[in-house]
Amino acid sequence: MNPEEPANPGLNQPFNQPNLLTPATESTHLIDRSAATPPIQESEPTWDDRDRIAADLRAAEARWRAILKNSPNVVANLDQTGKILFINRAMREDLSPEQAVGMSIYDLILPAYHGLQRSLLERVLTTAEVIRYEVATSGLGTTPIYYQGQIGPLKEGEQVLSAIVVLNDITDQRRAELGMQQAIELEQQTREREQLIATIAQNIRQSLNLGQILATTVQEVRRFLNVERVVIYRFNSDWNGTVITESVVNKSLSILNRSISDPCFGNSMVHPYRQGRIHAINDTSTAEISPCYQTLLGSLQIRAVLVLPILVHEDLWGLLIAHECSTPHHWQQISWHLLRQLSTQLAIGIQQAELYQRVQQLNTELETQVHERTLKLERSLAFEALLKRITDNVRDSLDERQILLTVVNALTTGLEIAGCDVALYDAEHQFLSISYE
Repeated sequence: MNPEEPANPGLNQPFNQPNLLTPATESTHLIDRSAATPPIQESEPTWDDRDRIAADLRAAEARWRAILKNSPNVVANLDQTGKILFINRAMREDLSPEQAVGMSIYDLILPAYHGLQRSLLERVLTTAEVIRYEVATSGLGTTPIYYQGQIGPLKEGEQVLSAIVVLNDITDQRRAELGMQQAIELEQQTREREQLIATIAQNIRQSLNLGQILATTVQEVRRFLNVERVVIYRFNSDWNGTVITESVVNKSLSILNRSISDPCFGNSMVHPYRQGRIHAINDTSTAEISPCYQTLLGSLQIRAVLVLPILVHEDLWGLLIAHECSTPHHWQQISWHLLRQLSTQLAIGIQQAELYQRVQQLNTELETQVHERTLKLERSLAFEALLKRITDNVRDSLDERQILLTVVNALTTGLEIAGCDVALYDAEHQFLSISYE
């Protein structure tokens, strides 16, 4: 062998794909065109040849059908309207391929993908392009089945007759991606929740103003939960109460300072809330609740509600409540955990603020008492000094008139009064006459 020549010359020759519909009995003949050989006379095929060709065609068709049937991909042929002319897998677990033939592709895929499928089908039939895309169909459960693949033309010559769709099931991959995305979102929500709790806890430590603590809490909670209203409801002794703090997305939803009487809330509900009961309704229009409670929620424009107790010294002080007013809302477990932790922080802040207010009140009362006692002492000392001055003046004079005038003047000045007088009885002690003033 010449080392300069390739080991297999055929590897350097162009590869021509055979026509799969060509009978396998055809053979290639090597012809020496330089030799003077008589032309080959074509003969009519015999019945045996025809039977062999038909059998080969049937075998080839059976092979292609077996390939399509066992292919892990979905292969479908669609006409211009999206009608399924052929499909090897029905894309839905509740349908067989035979049942799917004659249906529309839009009966199989989710409505969210109808527009995309329709535009791609029109584009392929018009331009004969091959386009990659993704689509989804409904499974037996609530989770969709996702497919990724291509749509292209089925042509006869240059004419596009219909469309061919080849799709690969990527549900496991998509679920893994969604699971990863959900895990990332959950981790981010957890970090935001921890940051929110830390922020509120810091505000509680830095402020002893109860109003400021409550206002900051409802504002941060509404922002985190992305709801329309968050309120703090304070109980009275009869278990009615008042909305003392709120944060709303729109002032038209405000119920601040509104006194609320809940006929369904009584002593029977106090104990569960003292035990940490969490009450959640995702949609008040479909929830099975008592008519009186339904009426109350409607009057407050509540479509979804999440309620947690605020316990101070193990007593039911009030409620921390989140409202969605216009649409239903699915309350996630992370929302429950957040409000539970915040209600605990709130209870600590309320205890500290109430203790501070009590100390401030005691200090004010003590200061008042000290001031009053100081005034009494000062008055007592001033009166003693006044008496001493009067006594000294009386001692220095033996004139009755002078003595009484001195006493009247000294008392008027010392007691800071408008006037003072001295009245004397007559000899029979029956009448008094003002003698000095």
